[in-house]
Amino acid sequence: MRPLSEHRERYPLPEPELLALALALADRLAEEHALDRVHGGVRVEVVAWDGAARCELGPGPVADAGDHGDPGARERLAYLSPEQCHGAAPTLRSDMYSLGAVLFEAAAGVVPHEDDDLAALLEDRRAGRPPGLGELPPVLSLEWEALLAICLADEPKERFASALDLLAELRQLERRGGRQRLLRRPHWPRILVAAAALVALVLALWALL
Repeated sequence: MRPLSEHRERYPLPEPELLALALALADRLAEEHALDRVHGGVRVEVVAWDGAARCELGPGPVADAGDHGDPGARERLAYLSPEQCHGAAPTLRSDMYSLGAVLFEAAAGVVPHEDDDLAALLEDRRAGRPPGLGELPPVLSLEWEALLAICLADEPKERFASALDLLAELRQLERRGGRQRLLRRPHWPRILVAAAALVALVLALWALL
């Protein structure tokens, strides 16, 4: 089992691996949430994954959103819920935001919120600006955008109540499969037919001259 941070070199993960990671991580966090235990510091650095069905969650210090002197604060801040950025205590729903941020990074290859300037990042997080879900690869099933939007909702009440709810949705996605986006493709057959017709018309007109 390797730290999840060591898998970053392969981000964005292909959808089968992304689903495996999401199931494994949601299942592990659901064990804690079933006992009403809040983790409070879910982020890449405290997750270990075997690349398949097992994840481990290590304890991690909760980032202090006001600690600008901590060199690791900027990275931890990327996974904090908006309410934690305002100094609120972590909850099951803030864990869901952090879990969503971890999965968003695995899916898109970037964290939902990023800025080299810690003060600017903190201001952005406190403002509750939504993450750029448009950065998700278009090859992903449509369900991912919806699931991550719920996890990363600004308002805690709009998120999954716990990892058990997300796990149930992921298991349905695993059973049923996802809906594919309708990607726009160039209409080359029509273009070729039109071009051939135009050439034939030009030749016919030329023969009449």
